[in-house]
Amino acid sequence: MIPLSKHDLDSVEKLSAASDSEVIAILPDLFKWFEDCNWPVFPAICKRISKLQTGHQTEIKNVLLGQDVILKCNVVGHLFPLMDLAQVLQYRSLLQSLVDNASLEDFTEGLIDYVEIQLSRIAKNT
Repeated sequence: MIPLSKHDLDSVEKLSAASDSEVIAILPDLFKWFEDCNWPVFPAICKRISKLQTGHQTEIKNVLLGQDVILKCNVVGHLFPLMDLAQVLQYRSLLQSLVDNASLEDFTEGLIDYVEIQLSRIAKNT
């Protein structure tokens, strides 16, 4: 279920059939594939994680509190739009903190644009 390469679509096919508990058990390994949204395995991993109702909070919080802007972009810009609003809502304060403490890199990489889209989504639906 964990891809061996960025082209290992057979593994991600197994991932789509895996139970939530099986996916949660390998989340740290799956989040490593969030480094590049252009990798062929990325969309399927993103889609499968988005279906989890629980169990992903620690990994997502670690990304949002971390230093890797690209990982943040890929979570906020690609994973969050696939998630139910109720799931995204729990990250509202972290999203706001990203805006409040934004660096130049956050702006140039597009992170703040992604964050503002999600904050707007939250505001429109709460």
